Amino acid sequence: MDSNEPKQRGYARYLLKLEPMRRDAMLQRMKPALRQKMLCFLDEEWAVIVASLEKDVRELYLRTLKNTQPERYQRLLPLLTARLAADRSQYLPAVWQKLTATAQEARP
Repeated sequence: MDSNEPKQRGYARYLLKLEPMRRDAMLQRMKPALRQKMLCFLDEEWAVIVASLEKDVRELYLRTLKNTQPERYQRLLPLLTARLAADRSQYLPAVWQKLTATAQEARP
């Protein structure tokens, strides 16, 4: 990770808030190497947003994306899968600890 990566990720989050035409114009003004890096960061940040959607909404979005933008779907799916797995691995130990504590309290 280079020293500018946190700032670049923050800028990617900012770019996601812009209208698509403005975002594309800003990306076009970047040097090619930075543009490619920012596009990767944009995909990663978008995966975080999609992962936070409710399951039904996420599935509907992915189905629509697969039909309308198959290239973007192929880029986003592995990132989204990794993000959901990471969220699940953080979530499951907490649930397990809560269930274990509840079971221990219920014992005589």
